[in-house]
Amino acid sequence: MVQLIFEPTEDLKQIFKHTKEAKEWSNPYGLMPEMTTEMHIDFVKDSGIYIMSGNKETLPGENSTNMIAYAKEHNPQKDEDYYDNAIDAVGGDDFCEPLPVDDEMINQILEGAGFFIRINGEKWSYGTFTPTAHMAQSCKWNGMTKNLKNFLKWFQDNYPELGLTEIRMRGADRFTPYMLNNVTLTGDNEEYEAEIGIRTNTLHQTGEEDDEIVWTDPRVIA
Repeated sequence: MVQLIFEPTEDLKQIFKHTKEAKEWSNPYGLMPEMTTEMHIDFVKDSGIYIMSGNKETLPGENSTNMIAYAKEHNPQKDEDYYDNAIDAVGGDDFCEPLPVDDEMINQILEGAGFFIRINGEKWSYGTFTPTAHMAQSCKWNGMTKNLKNFLKWFQDNYPELGLTEIRMRGADRFTPYMLNNVTLTGDNEEYEAEIGIRTNTLHQTGEEDDEIVWTDPRVIA
């Protein structure tokens, strides 16, 4: 499964707001006339992976013809491996795919939510997320590299009775800050499931002194 993350930003808000204000929506490649009457954003892969307003009227960007919001790790201006990342995520062909949205989803983005797209083979799903607001526990982040071994140490320190020796992701290939990440923990006699993340005051940096690791209590997997 591939998970594409579009972090909460002012550009993301503008894209969804502009989409909502449309009187007519885009017709990607001129092949989908039915989409001109359905509110949608456009999900695009060419130089990077991004979304943009589905409004037929162009929303200009600061340095581009169209305002776009890149998926995390897929911005050619910031990510050295954007080309390979895009192929790994969605393949080598360019595309523009309309994604229908509704007022509820747009209002959530305008209130500060982020957006995600999950791709599992031929199945796609997408929606909004609130950055780790629902996590149950927290502790100060000490600037260590955000890898699973360090999260395992937090669990070992806080749940010594479980005899935890291993941690691995559940349902995703990599850890994504700001979101609920499902993990499996192996103990002496049981396996447990839990969630982990990082709460931070800045959406573009982790490992700062004021960041916090957040997690939920391990639960026995039946």
